[in-house]
Amino acid sequence: DNWGLWVVASLQGINRFVALGVLAATLGLLVQDWLKSTPLAIGVATLTGVLVAGRAGLSMLAAPLAGAASDRTGNRWLVVAGALAIGVVSMWMLTTDVVAALLAGIALAAVVRGANQAMVTALTGDLVSHEQRGRAIGLVHTASDLGSAVGPPIAYLLLPWIGLTGIYVMCAAVFAVELVVVLVFQFIKANFIRKSTCSVHVVER
Repeated sequence: DNWGLWVVASLQGINRFVALGVLAATLGLLVQDWLKSTPLAIGVATLTGVLVAGRAGLSMLAAPLAGAASDRTGNRWLVVAGALAIGVVSMWMLTTDVVAALLAGIALAAVVRGANQAMVTALTGDLVSHEQRGRAIGLVHTASDLGSAVGPPIAYLLLPWIGLTGIYVMCAAVFAVELVVVLVFQFIKANFIRKSTCSVHVVER
C-alpha cells in the first residue's frame, strides 16, 4: 500500500504539472498562435478566458463520472490507466495546426484532469487506514503543489529551444511514463495477490 500511495502521489503531481502548470501557462500562447491564422475578431485574453472556463466545466463534469465508473467497475486503477492514455492523445492533438484537433485536445485534457483528480482522492482513501489518512493526504497535496509550481518555469525554460509543439510532446511523454508506472504497479500487485492466494491454498491442504 505504501508503494501504491507513492504512485498516487506521482499521479497527482503529474496531473497538476500538465493541467495547472504547463497547459495553464502556455494556453495563452497557443491561442495567440491560433488567432494569427484565424480571421476572428476576438482578443487573446478573451478567448483564453473562455477556454479556461470551458476546461473548468469539463473537469467538473468528468470527476463524478470517473468516480461512478470506478465504483461500478470496482477497479479505480483501470480508470486511471484510461485517463492517462487519453492524456497522451490530448497532448498529441495540441501539436497539430488543425483548430478542431486543438479544441478537442484542450477538452480531453480537462476531462483527464477531472478524472485523475477524483481517482487520486478515492485511491488515497482506499490505500491507507483512517489513522494514516492525514499524512497520506499531506503527501498527495505536496506532490500536487510541486507539480503546479514547477510546470510553468519548466515550460518557459524549454520554450525557446523546443517550442510549444515540443512542450506538448513532452507532456504526452510524461503521461505515457506515468501510464507505464501504473500498469507495472498493477502487474506486480496482481502477481503478489496471486502468489499469496496460492500459498494460502497450499497451507489449507
